[in-house]
Amino acid sequence: MNHVTDQFDGRDAATLDRLIKKRARPGMLVFELGTYTGRSAMTMLPHIKLMQGKLYCVDWFRGNPGVTAEITTSYQKHNILEIFLNNIKEAGYEDYVTVLVGTSHDVSCIVAQNSADLIFIDADHRYSKVKSDILEWCPKLKPGGVICGHDFDRHLKDCDYNRVLEKCEEDFVDGCHYGVTRAVCESFPYVQWEGRIWYARKGVVEPFKRMAWHGRKALMKPLRTVARRLPFARKMFSLMNNPRLRKGA
Repeated sequence: MNHVTDQFDGRDAATLDRLIKKRARPGMLVFELGTYTGRSAMTMLPHIKLMQGKLYCVDWFRGNPGVTAEITTSYQKHNILEIFLNNIKEAGYEDYVTVLVGTSHDVSCIVAQNSADLIFIDADHRYSKVKSDILEWCPKLKPGGVICGHDFDRHLKDCDYNRVLEKCEEDFVDGCHYGVTRAVCESFPYVQWEGRIWYARKGVVEPFKRMAWHGRKALMKPLRTVARRLPFARKMFSLMNNPRLRKGA
């Protein structure tokens, strides 16, 4: 199997394997944005095949501006799409993969809302492009679906923010993909990550928000009890809870 350059290490593969396994279900649909020669696709396909699902690989197979010289050169020396298709055929996954040649933006327009079980983002690493991928593809996830991606080298809180703002429209600087870091952390303040894989679930209340909500409910309960015991307050409490008097009713 030919991967030309190996940008996806064993720890990344183990994390992605765990995420796809946890989300596995019969007939599952998975989208990968940015495929290259298929290293991450090969990690997901055993579970997709087992579930008789489908992997849609989205890539225009031309590379992206500002990437490392090694990757840029690989597109000049090799037919990356052909290598990917050969890898899929050699591994016996042809029936479980559909290749959509185009940009992630163009393809997002033809994908149904609430259709995907998992979306893996590893395309253009510049901030504006990653942010666009997240905004355009999140609605494609089913409730509880997982959106995740590669090259999350460090959290935004561990970076020099001015440096991030300065360099986030470049691919790789200071040993970090600042565009990925900024876009992911802005979109998912409670993002989780292992190694260089980041992930979040659609429709899940983050722990801090959940704690804040329960704390507010706990505070309001005794106030409601006192209000119901006072005649005037009881009347006001009833008026406040009258659905006809609520704003927008």
